[in-house]
Amino acid sequence: MANPYATFQDNIRKALSTTLPGVDAHQLMAPGSRPLGEPAEQTRLAAVLLAIFEKNNRLYTVFIKRSLYEGAHSGQIAFPGGQEEKKDSSLLDTALRETHEEIGIRVTPPEIVGKLTNLYIPISDFFVTPYVACLRRAPLKYIPDPTEVGQVLEIPLNELFDQNNKIQQKIKVRETTIQAPAYQPYGHTIWGATAMILSEFGTVLEQLPKKNPYFVF
Repeated sequence: MANPYATFQDNIRKALSTTLPGVDAHQLMAPGSRPLGEPAEQTRLAAVLLAIFEKNNRLYTVFIKRSLYEGAHSGQIAFPGGQEEKKDSSLLDTALRETHEEIGIRVTPPEIVGKLTNLYIPISDFFVTPYVACLRRAPLKYIPDPTEVGQVLEIPLNELFDQNNKIQQKIKVRETTIQAPAYQPYGHTIWGATAMILSEFGTVLEQLPKKNPYFVF
Protein backbone atom coordinates (compact mmCIF):
# COMPACT_ATOMS: atom_id res chain seq x y z
CA MET A 1 0.00 0.00 0.00
CA ALA A 2 1.42 3.39 -1.02
CA ASN A 3 2.44 5.82 1.68
CA PRO A 4 -0.10 8.71 1.57
CA TYR A 5 2.55 11.37 2.18
CA ALA A 6 4.79 9.93 -0.54
CA THR A 7 1.79 9.98 -2.89
CA PHE A 8 1.15 13.63 -2.03
CA GLN A 9 4.82 14.45 -2.71
CA ASP A 10 4.62 12.79 -6.13
CA ASN A 11 1.38 14.58 -6.98
CA ILE A 12 2.58 18.03 -5.95
CA ARG A 13 5.90 17.52 -7.76
CA LYS A 14 4.02 16.70 -10.98
CA ALA A 15 1.63 19.65 -10.54
CA LEU A 16 4.52 22.10 -10.03
CA SER A 17 6.26 20.83 -13.18
CA THR A 18 3.34 21.86 -15.39
CA THR A 19 2.18 25.35 -16.42
CA LEU A 20 1.55 27.36 -13.24
CA PRO A 21 -1.41 29.69 -12.63
CA GLY A 22 1.01 32.57 -11.99
CA VAL A 23 -0.26 36.14 -12.13
CA ASP A 24 -3.92 35.10 -12.35
CA ALA A 25 -3.62 33.44 -8.93
CA HIS A 26 -1.49 36.28 -7.53
CA GLN A 27 -4.15 38.85 -8.40
CA LEU A 28 -6.76 37.04 -6.29
CA MET A 29 -4.90 38.10 -3.13
CA ALA A 30 -3.19 41.28 -4.33
CA PRO A 31 -3.97 44.51 -2.42
CA GLY A 32 -6.09 46.82 -4.55
CA SER A 33 -3.37 49.42 -4.92
CA ARG A 34 -0.55 46.97 -5.56
CA PRO A 35 1.15 47.15 -8.97
CA LEU A 36 2.04 43.83 -10.61
CA GLY A 37 4.86 45.29 -12.66
CA GLU A 38 8.15 43.80 -13.75
CA PRO A 39 11.34 44.36 -11.75
CA ALA A 40 14.04 46.75 -12.92
CA GLU A 41 17.43 45.42 -13.97
CA GLN A 42 18.97 46.42 -10.64
CA THR A 43 16.23 44.77 -8.55
CA ARG A 44 17.52 42.58 -5.71
CA LEU A 45 16.92 38.83 -5.98
CA ALA A 46 15.53 36.80 -3.09
CA ALA A 47 14.08 33.37 -2.40
CA VAL A 48 11.65 31.93 0.15
CA LEU A 49 10.70 28.42 1.19
CA LEU A 50 7.15 27.10 1.46
CA ALA A 51 7.86 24.00 3.55
CA ILE A 52 5.18 21.33 3.95
CA PHE A 53 5.25 18.58 6.55
CA GLU A 54 2.90 15.97 7.96
CA LYS A 55 1.83 15.95 11.61
CA ASN A 56 -1.08 14.03 13.14
CA ASN A 57 -2.39 13.11 9.68
CA ARG A 58 -2.59 16.75 8.60
CA LEU A 59 -0.41 18.84 6.33
CA TYR A 60 1.18 21.95 7.79
CA THR A 61 3.34 24.77 6.51
CA VAL A 62 5.77 27.02 8.38
CA PHE A 63 5.74 30.80 8.63
CA ILE A 64 7.77 33.34 10.52
CA LYS A 65 6.43 36.47 12.15
CA ARG A 66 9.14 39.02 11.61
CA SER A 67 10.62 40.95 14.50
CA LEU A 68 9.76 44.64 14.80
CA TYR A 69 12.30 46.83 13.03
CA GLU A 70 12.57 49.98 10.93
CA GLY A 71 11.62 48.47 7.60
CA ALA A 72 8.85 47.75 5.11
CA HIS A 73 8.07 44.26 6.41
CA SER A 74 8.33 44.81 10.16
CA GLY A 75 6.10 42.47 12.15
CA GLN A 76 4.64 40.79 9.08
CA ILE A 77 4.03 37.06 8.62
CA ALA A 78 6.16 35.58 5.86
CA PHE A 79 7.84 32.45 4.63
CA PRO A 80 11.44 31.85 5.73
CA GLY A 81 13.77 33.37 3.18
CA GLY A 82 15.72 36.41 2.19
CA GLN A 83 18.12 38.15 -0.16
CA GLU A 84 20.56 36.35 -2.42
CA GLU A 85 24.18 36.64 -1.28
CA LYS A 86 27.37 36.28 -3.30
CA LYS A 87 28.22 33.01 -1.55
CA ASP A 88 24.98 31.38 -2.77
CA SER A 89 25.43 29.10 -5.78
CA SER A 90 21.75 29.48 -6.76
CA LEU A 91 18.48 30.96 -5.54
CA LEU A 92 17.59 27.53 -4.17
CA ASP A 93 20.77 27.76 -2.12
CA THR A 94 19.53 31.17 -0.92
CA ALA A 95 16.21 29.73 0.22
CA LEU A 96 17.85 26.81 2.05
CA ARG A 97 20.51 29.00 3.69
CA GLU A 98 18.02 31.64 4.82
CA THR A 99 15.65 28.99 6.22
CA HIS A 100 18.45 27.53 8.31
CA GLU A 101 19.63 30.95 9.47
CA GLU A 102 16.14 32.17 10.41
CA ILE A 103 14.55 29.10 12.00
CA GLY A 104 17.34 26.53 12.38
CA ILE A 105 15.88 23.93 10.00
CA ARG A 106 18.18 22.26 7.46
CA VAL A 107 16.21 21.40 4.33
CA THR A 108 17.98 19.23 1.74
CA PRO A 109 17.68 19.58 -2.05
CA PRO A 110 15.94 16.17 -2.42
CA GLU A 111 13.08 17.54 -0.29
CA ILE A 112 12.41 20.30 -2.85
CA VAL A 113 9.43 19.36 -5.04
CA GLY A 114 9.38 22.43 -7.26
CA LYS A 115 8.91 26.17 -7.30
CA LEU A 116 6.13 28.68 -7.84
CA THR A 117 6.01 31.76 -10.06
CA ASN A 118 8.47 34.57 -9.32
CA LEU A 119 6.91 37.61 -7.68
CA TYR A 120 8.05 41.23 -7.63
CA ILE A 121 7.66 43.13 -4.32
CA PRO A 122 7.70 46.86 -5.19
CA ILE A 123 7.87 48.28 -1.65
CA SER A 124 11.22 46.57 -0.95
CA ASP A 125 12.29 46.10 -4.60
CA PHE A 126 12.78 42.33 -4.32
CA PHE A 127 12.17 39.77 -7.06
CA VAL A 128 11.30 36.63 -5.11
CA THR A 129 11.45 32.99 -6.16
CA PRO A 130 9.27 30.74 -3.96
CA TYR A 131 10.44 27.12 -3.58
CA VAL A 132 8.24 24.31 -2.25
CA ALA A 133 9.58 21.51 -0.05
CA CYS A 134 7.97 18.40 1.41
CA LEU A 135 9.92 17.75 4.58
CA ARG A 136 10.59 14.18 5.66
CA ARG A 137 10.43 14.69 9.39
CA ALA A 138 8.17 16.00 12.13
CA PRO A 139 7.98 17.41 14.68
CA LEU A 140 10.41 20.12 13.67
CA LYS A 141 12.84 21.62 16.17
CA TYR A 142 13.19 25.33 15.55
CA ILE A 143 16.06 27.60 16.55
CA PRO A 144 14.72 31.04 15.57
CA ASP A 145 17.09 33.95 15.03
CA PRO A 146 15.77 36.57 17.50
CA THR A 147 17.04 39.48 15.41
CA GLU A 148 14.83 38.48 12.47
CA VAL A 149 12.13 36.19 13.83
CA GLY A 150 9.65 37.13 16.52
CA GLN A 151 7.68 33.88 16.29
CA VAL A 152 7.56 30.63 14.30
CA LEU A 153 4.06 29.59 13.22
CA GLU A 154 2.89 26.14 12.12
CA ILE A 155 -0.49 26.32 10.36
CA PRO A 156 -2.47 23.41 8.86
CA LEU A 157 -3.24 23.84 5.17
CA ASN A 158 -6.94 23.09 5.62
CA GLU A 159 -7.21 25.94 8.15
CA LEU A 160 -5.19 28.25 5.96
CA PHE A 161 -7.41 27.73 2.91
CA ASP A 162 -10.72 27.56 4.76
CA GLN A 163 -12.94 30.16 3.06
CA ASN A 164 -14.08 31.35 6.51
CA ASN A 165 -10.48 32.46 7.12
CA LYS A 166 -10.26 34.57 3.96
CA ILE A 167 -11.02 38.24 4.67
CA GLN A 168 -10.72 41.83 3.43
CA GLN A 169 -8.93 44.05 5.91
CA LYS A 170 -7.65 47.60 6.23
CA ILE A 171 -3.91 47.46 6.79
CA LYS A 172 -1.58 50.33 7.63
CA VAL A 173 1.56 50.47 5.50
CA ARG A 174 3.89 53.19 6.72
CA GLU A 175 1.72 56.32 6.59
CA THR A 176 -0.98 54.87 4.34
CA THR A 177 -3.99 52.62 5.03
CA ILE A 178 -4.88 50.18 2.26
CA GLN A 179 -7.61 47.60 1.68
CA ALA A 180 -6.16 44.15 1.20
CA PRO A 181 -7.38 40.55 0.96
CA ALA A 182 -5.80 38.33 3.59
CA TYR A 183 -5.79 34.88 5.09
CA GLN A 184 -6.54 34.93 8.81
CA PRO A 185 -6.14 31.46 10.35
CA TYR A 186 -6.11 31.44 14.16
CA GLY A 187 -6.21 35.24 14.16
CA HIS A 188 -2.91 35.62 12.26
CA THR A 189 -3.19 38.04 9.33
CA ILE A 190 -1.28 36.91 6.23
CA TRP A 191 -1.37 39.41 3.36
CA GLY A 192 0.69 40.99 0.60
CA ALA A 193 3.32 38.94 -1.23
CA THR A 194 3.00 35.99 1.15
CA ALA A 195 -0.77 35.79 0.54
CA MET A 196 -0.19 36.07 -3.21
CA ILE A 197 2.26 33.16 -3.13
CA LEU A 198 -0.21 31.16 -1.04
CA SER A 199 -2.96 31.92 -3.53
CA GLU A 200 -0.95 30.33 -6.31
CA PHE A 201 -0.05 27.34 -4.13
CA GLY A 202 -3.70 26.88 -3.19
CA THR A 203 -4.67 26.95 -6.87
CA VAL A 204 -2.09 24.22 -7.55
CA LEU A 205 -3.45 22.13 -4.67
CA GLU A 206 -6.94 22.37 -6.14
CA GLN A 207 -5.61 20.60 -9.24
CA LEU A 208 -4.45 17.52 -7.32
CA PRO A 209 -6.44 14.28 -7.55
CA LYS A 210 -9.53 14.47 -5.36
CA LYS A 211 -8.71 11.05 -3.90
CA ASN A 212 -5.55 12.45 -2.35
CA PRO A 213 -5.78 11.74 1.40
CA TYR A 214 -4.54 15.25 2.18
CA PHE A 215 -6.89 17.11 -0.11
CA VAL A 216 -7.64 20.27 1.88
CA PHE A 217 -10.54 21.88 0.01
